[in-house]
Amino acid sequence: YCREMLLEKCLNGIKAVYQVPIFRAKFKRTRQALLQELTEKYLQNRRCRVGSDISASPLAR
Repeated sequence: YCREMLLEKCLNGIKAVYQVPIFRAKFKRTRQALLQELTEKYLQNRRCRVGSDISASPLAR
């Protein structure tokens, strides 16, 4: 229904602004979850690399 209303307003030359706070909240949550996942993967990879670098170091023996 909202899309039809916006399309009709645009066709009639009326400025149409429609905000969906629920969608925006979901989008923010999704973006935050993605950033959290990437951060966790980065830290995990970094720990693995640091661990392998230390064990391969002659000073660690």
